[in-house]
Amino acid sequence: MARLVFKYGVGLVVLCVVISLISGMKSTDDQWEQFLNDDAEAKALAVNEGELRFLLSQPEKKPHLLHNKMTINPGSLDDGWIDMVQCHENLDKVFSAQILYHPRRTRNIGVVSSVGVGRAWVEKNSVQMTDIKVDAKVCVEAQVHSLYPNFDGTYSLHSGPFHRRFLDGYYPMRMTMDVELPKNRLSYGAIAPMEQAGFSVKHHENGMQVNALFVGELNIEVQFDSIDEG
Repeated sequence: MARLVFKYGVGLVVLCVVISLISGMKSTDDQWEQFLNDDAEAKALAVNEGELRFLLSQPEKKPHLLHNKMTINPGSLDDGWIDMVQCHENLDKVFSAQILYHPRRTRNIGVVSSVGVGRAWVEKNSVQMTDIKVDAKVCVEAQVHSLYPNFDGTYSLHSGPFHRRFLDGYYPMRMTMDVELPKNRLSYGAIAPMEQAGFSVKHHENGMQVNALFVGELNIEVQFDSIDEG
């Protein structure tokens, strides 16, 4: 039986979000064969081996969409834990899949909602799904340890690498990230990589949004400045 595996883990200083499509069993499995045959992108997987390339236009087939909403609370400045709601859209039709999270850097995982998924439930540090239909969607909430203080009084939010991978190739992917800031405590400072076609950033007094359309591996670091309360 084929299985899709979505892995999420946090390194020592980086919140690692890795989307990997893995053939879990024999390639003769009927559902896995159908998944590959129906997906025209599979023919181009070997073209990209992880090198980041931002896309200037939407692919013919809707790419996997990952949306992260992150809320930095006043307490996050002390302990680094932030609230996250994460939604996956345009999931591929497979019998089963799982989203794996780093057991020490993620806590309080819960399934918020699902559409086109027969069943979704939390099991230890994972979200398990079965009977996934075309263009299914699942949303998960959790707390993640991903905010770190810098020596100069600023804070950094590390996210990545974001990617959607099958075997040795990479699929196009759209990623959006909304960050809500604690009022009168932080303000947007800078971001890496720099803004460019396919990677846009909008920021305002209480937060910011990143929108990326890409293939390969994307790492993001956002720097926030502390607001002098005096």
